[in-house]
Amino acid sequence: MVLNKAIFLDRDGVVNKPLFKKNRKNHPFAPNRLDDFILYDDVITFVKKIQSKYKYKIYIITNQPDLSRGDLSINILNEMHKKLYDNLKYDGIEFCGHLSIDNCKCRKPEPGMKKKIEKKNNIDLKKSFFIGDTWRDIFCGMSAGIRTYLINRHYNKDFYCDSRISKLNDLTKIIFDLEKLNG
Repeated sequence: MVLNKAIFLDRDGVVNKPLFKKNRKNHPFAPNRLDDFILYDDVITFVKKIQSKYKYKIYIITNQPDLSRGDLSINILNEMHKKLYDNLKYDGIEFCGHLSIDNCKCRKPEPGMKKKIEKKNNIDLKKSFFIGDTWRDIFCGMSAGIRTYLINRHYNKDFYCDSRISKLNDLTKIIFDLEKLNG
């Protein structure tokens, strides 16, 4: 059986820009309106290059507790994910609509969403990467044994992580070096 290389991307804060409330400038929030769902400039270029040149599968994993709170409808969430697919042509997306207090196995930092993708798509975790912007993302990737990188954002500078990138294209360079090393 051939195993696939994959890049797992967190959605809010890595793929699209999070929102901030005036009194909580260092705490990102997921947009709950399609008009506020804005992709980062570099994500489309990054995904196209990774898929075409390096043959990585792209999977998006996202916690969406606003579904449980009633602040986000499943229709709007589906429209957001369609917008993502239209721009990125990702290979799969998983979301968890639970709250922290639900103690489910799919909500990051738990690895449930990642495991579901791994089983369905024959993923080689040793050749895969997880990119996130919060401790939940980093712990999710680390618990699965995936190379994990925290993308620098103004709101996560105080979080310790020894593997940081400033932008998605930094990962392209890392992958290029690994591919060259592995022949």
